Amino acid sequence: MKKNKLQKVGLALLIAICYLLLEACASKPSANPDEVSLNTAIREAASLMENRLAAGTRVALINFTSPSQVFSDYVLDQLSGVLVNNGKLIVVDRANLDRIRQELGFNVSGEVSDASAQEIGKMLGAQAVVTGSYTVIDDLQHAMFKTIVTETAAVVVQHNSDIAQDRRIQALLAQGGAARGVNYGTPGAGNQSGVSGGTVSGNTGRQTTQTAAPQRPAGPQNGTYTFWPRLRPMRAGLPGDGVFIAQITVSGNFIVVHYTRSAAGPFKDGEWDSGISGFYSRENFILQDLDNPSRSYNPVSDQSSTNGMGRIWTTSFNRINSTRFRLTIGPYGEDPPFVFEEIVLGEPD
Repeated sequence: MKKNKLQKVGLALLIAICYLLLEACASKPSANPDEVSLNTAIREAASLMENRLAAGTRVALINFTSPSQVFSDYVLDQLSGVLVNNGKLIVVDRANLDRIRQELGFNVSGEVSDASAQEIGKMLGAQAVVTGSYTVIDDLQHAMFKTIVTETAAVVVQHNSDIAQDRRIQALLAQGGAARGVNYGTPGAGNQSGVSGGTVSGNTGRQTTQTAAPQRPAGPQNGTYTFWPRLRPMRAGLPGDGVFIAQITVSGNFIVVHYTRSAAGPFKDGEWDSGISGFYSRENFILQDLDNPSRSYNPVSDQSSTNGMGRIWTTSFNRINSTRFRLTIGPYGEDPPFVFEEIVLGEPD
């Protein structure tokens, strides 16, 4: 009887010791005290971007290099969500960036050089671009986020984090998915603008993913699009005066842009010559298709006329299968150009 009791006591002690050992192992600090979760690293990077960039800056999340397409998509989606919800920066719509990716043939998990990210940012009308990477060296997992000013190529943020190997990381990497390398430029012309090509191995082995041909948007409907308030351009980073867009008409094979000199209401005849007549040259106009930013157009015709809004200046472009444009007027002489960053044609009047 005593023997049974001793056996039970011994078993209880053994269980208690094992439990204590397990607790000690669970509470043992990480070998790397600097490790943070992936989501924490993303939030920290977003905070730095918001602190270093002016409020209202348009930011394009270009790519995040990793062994897994799923991993890269997750990081970019999380970063986009944090920035959008905080509301300080304007994040370029991922759908617009996806069209660029399809046209140029690169994947979010592939390598993109700083110079190419900068060029893609300009095509998207972004003032800053974000790239990043996930790397593993021995037992160390590392995430890096970089923010580059599009106009100057200045790096304003480079946030580095050691990442903890938790269940989220394991699950994302377990998805695998080989990443297609980047081949930026004309198909068959080789790598350009410093972007690397080839394939990148994923957890499922080495393979190449073909990129489907981009689908073009439906384009604008025939009709008149009146803007109220009238569209106002930017000039050297400041709101520009002297030229506004009052209406855009779409008819047949043409898109016609109607400009005025005033932000509201009609103005007197005769003010025309002292206003925007210096830009009355077709070469000074560039209409860029934001749904396909590699394509831009000059007017096919221009004229001045008078209607209910006063003297109106118009430029006519061939109809483009898009509903989003960027229009640049100038430069003329030493003056900086007028830039209408984004013109969106929704439903006609």
